[in-house]
Amino acid sequence: MVPAALELSTLGHRIRHHRLQKGLTLDELGVLVGVAGSQLSLIENGKREPKLSLLQAVAAATGTEVSDLISGEPPNRRAALEIELDRAQASPTFRQLGIAPVRVTKSMSDETLTSLLGLHRELQRREREAIATPEEARRANTELRLRMRSRDNYLPDIERLAEKHLKAA
Repeated sequence: MVPAALELSTLGHRIRHHRLQKGLTLDELGVLVGVAGSQLSLIENGKREPKLSLLQAVAAATGTEVSDLISGEPPNRRAALEIELDRAQASPTFRQLGIAPVRVTKSMSDETLTSLLGLHRELQRREREAIATPEEARRANTELRLRMRSRDNYLPDIERLAEKHLKAA
């Protein structure tokens, strides 16, 4: 279900982008397409899925094509950062921390978003590393066990040292 929500988020960002390019408010676009501005707000925030007829009306009102609205690409760098942060905060790794997600606002700078994403990327990297470490240890132990088995657990240097110390005792 999360991927669908993220696709709705991208769709919402694309609709907002085209609405703002036309200089329209939510209510003004709502009048043009025949829905309340609050409904458009839910769609732009990825909380509601629009019908195809509404997408067609929004495309016509903003002077774009439906295919452009439903494109999977974020419309700009800011939207890409916001979508990536949403995705990171929806991850199981982040949810396990029990920390409330950061709500992105217009006043939040791109630098802040970039810093938050840097923290999330590092968190993901450490999670992957923690998962990989036991697997690497298992591989190394298996390799060592096979090498010792091929030598019949005989190490000549250690045997010589042991014999030398036994004679000295």
